[in-house]
Amino acid sequence: MAYSGRRFCEITAKARRADGSVDAIVETLGSSIDIGRPDLVNTGTNTPANYSVVMQTPAAADGYITGVDVGASGAGAASIHVIQYNGDLTVNVIRTHQITLANGVSEIPLSIPIAAGQYPAISGGAYKFQNSVNPEGIPAWIKAAALSNGATVASSTQHRYEVAFTIKTGLVADVEVAKNGGAQNTGMNLLADADPNGVVDATAIFASAAAHPNPYVPPGSFALTAMPKSGDGFWGPGKLFVGGRRFFVPARPSLFNLYDGFRAKMAEHIANNDVLCLIADSIGHWALASNGPAHWFNRVTQFANLGVADDEPGMTALRPSSTYLPAFYGVTTSGTVSTGTRGPLGESIILADGASLAFTGAYEQVDVHYTQDAGQGSLAFAFNGGAAYKTVNAAGALALDKYSGPSLTGQAASGNYTLTAVGGPVEITGLIRLGIKAAGSRPRLRTLRASHGSYTFASFNAARLASAIAQCGYAGGKIVPVFALGINDSFGTPPATISTNITSIIDTLEAALAPRIFVMPPTRPSSSWDGNYTGGRTYDAALGAIRQTYRSRNVLSVPIDGFDYINSGAYQEGLHFNDAGHDGNALRFIEYVAERG
Repeated sequence: MAYSGRRFCEITAKARRADGSVDAIVETLGSSIDIGRPDLVNTGTNTPANYSVVMQTPAAADGYITGVDVGASGAGAASIHVIQYNGDLTVNVIRTHQITLANGVSEIPLSIPIAAGQYPAISGGAYKFQNSVNPEGIPAWIKAAALSNGATVASSTQHRYEVAFTIKTGLVADVEVAKNGGAQNTGMNLLADADPNGVVDATAIFASAAAHPNPYVPPGSFALTAMPKSGDGFWGPGKLFVGGRRFFVPARPSLFNLYDGFRAKMAEHIANNDVLCLIADSIGHWALASNGPAHWFNRVTQFANLGVADDEPGMTALRPSSTYLPAFYGVTTSGTVSTGTRGPLGESIILADGASLAFTGAYEQVDVHYTQDAGQGSLAFAFNGGAAYKTVNAAGALALDKYSGPSLTGQAASGNYTLTAVGGPVEITGLIRLGIKAAGSRPRLRTLRASHGSYTFASFNAARLASAIAQCGYAGGKIVPVFALGINDSFGTPPATISTNITSIIDTLEAALAPRIFVMPPTRPSSSWDGNYTGGRTYDAALGAIRQTYRSRNVLSVPIDGFDYINSGAYQEGLHFNDAGHDGNALRFIEYVAERG
């Protein structure tokens, strides 16, 4: 068993101070005292809400309340207090600790300091008592309300309360507290029994821990069906998955939870149906997450819409002419397909007559952005191989990024969707898949990915930006860009040119009335990529130009370049994120926006 060094030193020092006398040895070793009825049950009558019981046996010496046993017939919340009795049937509350009750007789470990002469107490409701039965005559001060400083109590031996406290002093207490790491008082060990492999559901354990103001989430992956209190107070390195979707908590204790905090900073965009649009290179595109849901931008989308809808970020990289294939995000093709030159990436997918896109999922809305032009065919939307539930005619005068919707699927379950070109080719520049929205849930945050491997700032020219701006207006809102570019610029573009290209992009977006612009500077690659720099270019020179331009334009910069991706094991091969890198990048984006956005 591992004890902290500080606690071990305290224990050693106390042991050495014992001078050999019986009194000194007793004082140093300490004692363990149980206060309350020894044999508890969870039957009888429920105490009323906020009912308070102060046991009339004080702590004999300075020590700790190391545990409380409580009999209850169901879940509930209660407060454990350290009380000072003032001698006139009034009390003061010295300390308070929250606990969660459960059906049965719960043995709840604690580490609450208590001084000699102070008393343990419980407030809350739903713990049991035996009405007018108290054969042991155990006395208590009681109050039919919560305790506060100066509260008046009444002395009674009428009832037997199904509550018992353990108070330990001296070395006995120190060893107990060291063994638990001060766990209950600090919240550090409240989740020790949760499965860190994400196999056994940990919802009940997290719900119990939520009674503490700052429960620590240790390393590991934890599976839950619901997150208590939207994650209020939880913190630590552990990874939470609620219904299989990633739920983020801050790395350090915070006054805010990240879910409500992030959505609060996105509130204006959610309300206005704006679209958070990732404009990026290969890292933003896909590299090198092991699958679509593990990508950092998908993680952000999942988290923001947890309990709302299981949306996919809008897709623009649909072309089949790359080592990347749309299948990475669950989209496959059949028939003859080719690559066009339109859309936010200057690369679209053209379905020949009879060719189709296919994907599986539970979606309430499926739509596309397409090119209307003479000689184009129609696009037929079908579910599970049935007749087309919607058909869009793409023939007509030239119009770019036409929106097919809103097209409600009418489906409430997962199934197979096919989008088939009929009577001629159809050029598709974007795909929208919105999950089935939970009844009564909050509105969704809409997202779209416009990212491509090897792209630089210059790659997003006026035509491509115009396409992205148009697609982000599909629900009546505006584009809210997130730039994650620059690493490809650093390899060969002069810093002054980088600044000019950034300025051009920001000018275009501001002219389109983008309400806000987020930027994520490039992260430093490992030395194995040094051979990619040409003409004396360096990462630092490029970063300086990028940072200076961002600062001068007053955009919100999320400082992911302030993290050592190289030595933290967040890169797959020194440049592109692995799954841990994507997960950490999502956390850094969410936390920075939630707290400073």
